[in-house]
Amino acid sequence: MAELTPDKREEYWRRTSRLMWIIMALWVLFSFIIPAFAVQLNDIRIFGFPLGFYMAAQGSLIFYVVACF
Repeated sequence: MAELTPDKREEYWRRTSRLMWIIMALWVLFSFIIPAFAVQLNDIRIFGFPLGFYMAAQGSLIFYVVACF
């Protein structure tokens, strides 16, 4: 594999850093922000289940699996 030029290394780190911050923000959203509003979300129902329950039991897990891929 060819040696990376300093410009390519900088571009690689910039893109990697941006991806890391996006994933971190989504993790905070699905781990802390949405559960903080679970009581308010329970007024909305999906398939007969309160949305707060659905987000805790299914929505967050689906996001984590998708984020791993």
